[in-house]
Amino acid sequence: MLGARELSIVWSHISQYWKWVSSAESPVLPQSRFSEVAYLLNVCWFQIRGRIETKIFSPNTTYGAYFVYAIADHFTELHHPVNVSVRFENENEGNATHAYLQPDTPEGQDGRLPRRREDMWLEIEIGEFFNGQVESVVHMHLLGTDGHMWKRKKKLGKEMDVTTGSALPEECIATIISFTSPREACRDSLVSRVFGSAAGSDLVWNRFLPPDHQQIISESVSLGSSSSTSLNNLSKRDLYFHLCDNPILIGNGNWSFAIDKLSGKKCYMLGARELSITWGDSPEYWKWLPSAEFSEVAYLLNVCWFQIRGRIETKTLSPSTTNGAYFVYTIADRFTQLHHPVNVSVRFENENEGNATHAYWQPDTPEGQDGRLPRRREDMWLEIEIGEFFNDQVESVVHMHLLGTDGLMWKSGVVIHGIELRPK
Repeated sequence: MLGARELSIVWSHISQYWKWVSSAESPVLPQSRFSEVAYLLNVCWFQIRGRIETKIFSPNTTYGAYFVYAIADHFTELHHPVNVSVRFENENEGNATHAYLQPDTPEGQDGRLPRRREDMWLEIEIGEFFNGQVESVVHMHLLGTDGHMWKRKKKLGKEMDVTTGSALPEECIATIISFTSPREACRDSLVSRVFGSAAGSDLVWNRFLPPDHQQIISESVSLGSSSSTSLNNLSKRDLYFHLCDNPILIGNGNWSFAIDKLSGKKCYMLGARELSITWGDSPEYWKWLPSAEFSEVAYLLNVCWFQIRGRIETKTLSPSTTNGAYFVYTIADRFTQLHHPVNVSVRFENENEGNATHAYWQPDTPEGQDGRLPRRREDMWLEIEIGEFFNDQVESVVHMHLLGTDGLMWKSGVVIHGIELRPK
């Protein structure tokens, strides 16, 4: 357990906001194993951070992080939710979760509720993380910001002095919002004009964008130098949403890059030309057709079995993220023998093939089949989930595999768009 003195508590050194007390001196507070606890006097927002190195934990173990606290007999404005999150170092903040401080919060609220521990303190789950065998640092974060509501507690029935304060500076509000999530920033922008300005600032949205987004834009082959410059001239908020809705071609033009709207994490699509397709260069089996996004898509003319492989380096993807790999395709008006299942799998390099999973091509495949079914995407292509993997901070290569072999049944009519990787 990290004691309060080990945590980073905003304004904890300012006596009109926080007071450091010994729980042994108070008959109201539960006994603490530490010499001091932090007692909240009066703030309009608060931020508490903790950090710990993973090397001190047991390896290959999932841990939960819990904020441990108590509430004095008298308090104000503690019914508002706080945001809690856990992340690894060098990882984007990601999505925070709502939690409630008061134990009598009605069930059914959109957030985590506290529980009473055996030692009579309260605890809220901040989040969980899997400790692999890579040395890193875990960051735990609790943020309470709900406009300018001043929160204070009373101790031993005697009211503490209340310090009045002016509105926070806009840059301070922006800094607070930058530690939340894109969704929370959009919500905060509706609070007031000041919050709207702060929530739309470059300080906030630059934190939500991938750290190397400018380099990726500069290397895009779908943008001329003037278009690349114009993108970088956008506000960070406008650039964020532009990259959510408008993938850009990168590399040799057979990849596309976008960001996930909810988290800001990276999304990649490997076009058909970037995949290894058995017999893909044989005109009697496959035909290459022009495409709107990538230069070409692969059209299946006639094969009795097929094998499609894709690969991507993990250093390209957002770290400490669970990604899904999806095979993106469509079916022509005329096709044959596509009712048979295919085998799909994902693995890391130098890892055994493992167990493949059945998947079905046709969207009208009856439910209840032993395998994954496709779904229709917003862009009207179909997709099948190949599998998922967790990208820790070890550099490796992910291999994605689709294999269709069922005797000598000749198949035709599939159009391959590519393989998409995106956070789950």
